Amino acid sequence: MSIPSKGTRCEIKFSSYQVNYPIVKNWLKSNNFNFKKEYNNRIVNNLYFDSNNLDAYKDNIYGHSSRIKTRFRWYGDFNEKKIGNLELKFKRNIYGWKKKYKVEKLTLENKTKWKMIKDTISKNLPFKTRIFFDRNSKPQIVNQYEREYFISNNKKYRITIDKNMKIFNQRNYNELNLKKKATIQNYFILEVKFERSYYNKIESLLHNIPIRASRNSKYINSMRAVIGI
Repeated sequence: MSIPSKGTRCEIKFSSYQVNYPIVKNWLKSNNFNFKKEYNNRIVNNLYFDSNNLDAYKDNIYGHSSRIKTRFRWYGDFNEKKIGNLELKFKRNIYGWKKKYKVEKLTLENKTKWKMIKDTISKNLPFKTRIFFDRNSKPQIVNQYEREYFISNNKKYRITIDKNMKIFNQRNYNELNLKKKATIQNYFILEVKFERSYYNKIESLLHNIPIRASRNSKYINSMRAVIGI
């Protein structure tokens, strides 16, 4: 499960306070790569799972070069019934790739019982993935944000901006919590995504970006918010 796929790509993340958002939007329009809107904005929802020992959380905190996160992702408002995917997100140094498994007929509403959620996801997985999920299926947090999509003029670099973040603690709940939000700072995350073969041009793309790159994980940030770190 940890062998890099053909879809391996590089991801570089930046984060900043919301007050700097207009500056970043201006940079997108004015840099030499001439980024344009690729898709309409949409609402992204992630339900993160982990092991009982928080292995995924610890691997990130300790900076392990190879790590994996388990999440269920769906799109749209919470009250919209959508088909989603159980995603295993692999990371090896700066390279990342995903494996996705479509999950249908899953009800995700406030106070939906965890047993029903986990059983439904598990039934949609192949055998080996089901074993991994069963060992890493303790619900931790749900986050929701609005995502913007941009693409460079040469079609080789993509940028997403995630803003209006909301975080919902799932730890020690017997049912899904989509009502009680955690208190967080008002920030946004920008991600630059590209194939490994295009890495040689990344310095010229980023040399005048007005915010700094950072080790940034929405899962880790969300966990810190609900734990109180």
